[in-house]
Order: sequence, then structure tokens, then C-alpha cells
Amino acid sequence: MKLRVLVLTHFFPPETGAASHRVAAVVAALVRAGHAVTVVTTLPSWPTGVRPARYRGAVVVREVLEGASVRRVWTFASPRFVPRNRLATMLTSAFGSLAYVATMRPRYDVVYVSSPPITLALPALAASFLRRAPLVVDIRDVYPEVAVRLGEWRAGGRLVRIVGRVADMLYARASAIVTVTRACRDEIVARGVAAAKVRVVPNGFDAVAPSPAAPYEKRPGEFTVSYTGNMGLANGVGVLVDAAKLLADDGRFRFVLVGDGAQRDQIAARVAAEGIENVTMLGALSRADTFAVQQCSDICAVPLRRNLTDSLPTKLIDALALGRPVIVCALGEARRFVEDADAGVAVEPEDPRALAAALAALVDDAAALERFGRNGRAFVEERYEREALAAQIAREIEGAALRSSAQREAPAPRNA
Repeated sequence: MKLRVLVLTHFFPPETGAASHRVAAVVAALVRAGHAVTVVTTLPSWPTGVRPARYRGAVVVREVLEGASVRRVWTFASPRFVPRNRLATMLTSAFGSLAYVATMRPRYDVVYVSSPPITLALPALAASFLRRAPLVVDIRDVYPEVAVRLGEWRAGGRLVRIVGRVADMLYARASAIVTVTRACRDEIVARGVAAAKVRVVPNGFDAVAPSPAAPYEKRPGEFTVSYTGNMGLANGVGVLVDAAKLLADDGRFRFVLVGDGAQRDQIAARVAAEGIENVTMLGALSRADTFAVQQCSDICAVPLRRNLTDSLPTKLIDALALGRPVIVCALGEARRFVEDADAGVAVEPEDPRALAAALAALVDDAAALERFGRNGRAFVEERYEREALAAQIAREIEGAALRSSAQREAPAPRNA
């Protein structure tokens, strides 16, 4: 049965990041299965906040990507990562997608929405209701809970209550809900959602070849600790700078930071102002260059904020797929993942002394680092291959459409 699938997402290639890679893989799986897919997304600007030249001045752009028809709608974008700009981006993304949903002519058999931002619940609900199509919801961060834990929103505040109601409406309408970790699933079920409706399908790694040479020169005898990814509120990258200062007298350590985000300028300013010479910041890089940095690292660091316990960052999975050991500064899902894989060490989050001590213990333990790298690669290759995981989500989408079709075709019950 060939399905017409509407995909609503804020992030999509050429943008990078976990959300974009996950949705693109699902779209590719649907296309391979023979379905007609339409993606409604934003004009790209992540992670820099700057729109590529080819998209500047456009309101709507139509493309074909990953075998799908893509409709890109105008969304506010700014390189200044302040709360009001992030809110403007989230709202304009929702309203642009809503405008498409309200005026679109084609009928769709199923709607798939990726969140965050939670504001995409509005066009998703509208599309499902107006087209009488089943809805599949893919949740990577559970709102409003995650915003409260990060201190962005006040618990019990008006915004939290409003977003909570929207989330409840989204979950109630959904035929199926997919999420990335067990902790996220538990949070959704705690909101009164039937457990049988919620599936855990984690993020995976992509088989992308690293660039032939890393975009930095590793000195002889140097022990490189790398961080790659978004430098936002959730990541707590500042702990790496603090640890670098503590290890400054040991000339072997070098910390290489790759990425962009709300905290990048603040971190860069601090490194310069305090003269922290063993920290190198490379900015945002291509995926191939980012993988090259990870591959050349002695260990990959994954810090998270203390109260962010339901996150399993894809940078962690990518590092293990490349055979690199990891050190996580986290509790919850990320810590459990590393311990289950025996792929590295875990220390308390937001504790630079614990991080520095763990690195100092590992720098001369080549056997442990080799074992961690070997174990990690075997662990993720067996369980976290992106294409296989995307196929699971595609099957959830197909199942929702088939159940809806069967219900419509079922004969009405006779009166007794």
C-alpha cells in the first residue's frame, strides 16, 4: 500500500544535528518503502543562525531531497542566541507550517511530526484534524518538563501550563508516539498517556567517512580531549574549560571544542580573556570534519547539565561508532549507556575537579582506552545503526495509517 505521508519538522538537511539526521533517515526509509513523502520544514539556519545565501530573501522554497518533496517556509533566524530570538524562531516555524497545512490541497494518509520545538504541535494537530489523518509523534525532548529542569521556564508558570496543555492534546491525538530514551517514555506516560502507545527508538549513528585529515594539528605526545556538537544551555561545555584550567600545568592535555550555539561566544570570550592556552575552538564544521576530530581524539567528552537525565546525545553514539573511548559528565541515560557498553568512564556532571582527575588517571592507561574503544564500537554497531532504527519509525508510521484505514472500512455495528 503506497502511502502519502506529511512530515512536519523544524530541522532538515542541509542543517546538521541529531534532529535533522533522525528525520532525514526516517524520510529516506519511507521513500525506500515506496511511499510519497512531503516534508514541510524551515529555511535552513541551524546551527549558526545564519541562512545560506541561496535561501536568503525567500519566503517559500520547493525542493526535492532524500527522494521527498520538500517545502521550506520562512522562519525568523538570528545569530544572536537569546531567549526572545529562540521563541520567535519557534513561533514562526509553527505559523509557517500551519499556513501550509491550512491551504494544502493534497490529502495525506498519515502525519508524522518531530518535536521539539513543541510549537509544531499546532500544525500537526491541524493537519491531522483537517485531513482526518492519523498522527505519529516523535519526541526527542519532553516539553515543558525539560525547559523547567534547565531553568528556562518557571515550574507552575503560565507558559508551562499552556505548553503542558498543548503537549497533552498532541499525545491524546497521536495514534503512536516514538521517543528516544526510556526516561523520556516514562515522562510521557506520567502525563497519563497509555504506555502501549509509546515506543522507544533511540538515535543512531551514520556510516559517514571522516575527512582524511583532522582540521587541527595534533602535536607529538599530546592527549586530545574533544567535544563536538551544540554549545547550548543543556550541554554544560563550561566544565571542559574549567577542567582544562586545572590541567594547564600538564602540557600533554589539549581540549578541542567543535560546534556553535547559544554559549559558544561566551565560552570563546572566556578562553581568550583568561588565556587558557590548552583549549582550541574550531567552530562549526562539516560532519566529515567533525568525525575526523573525534577519530583523532584520545577521548571524546560528553558533558550535560546535572538535571538533564533523560538525554542520550548522538555525539556519544558517533564517538563509539568511530572506536573512540568516551568520558561523560552526566547522570541518567548517558551514564547508564556508557556503563552498559563498558566504553568509557562517567563522572559527576558540572564537576571540573572530578573530570580533571578522571582524565589524569586515563592519560597513561592505554590498555583501558583501547578496551573502551573496542567495546563501544561493538556495542553501537549491534544496536544503534541509523538505517535500522529509522526503519522502525517508518513501520510505526505505516502501522498508524493501516489501522486508520481498517477502522474507516470496518462495517458499522448493527443495532440489536
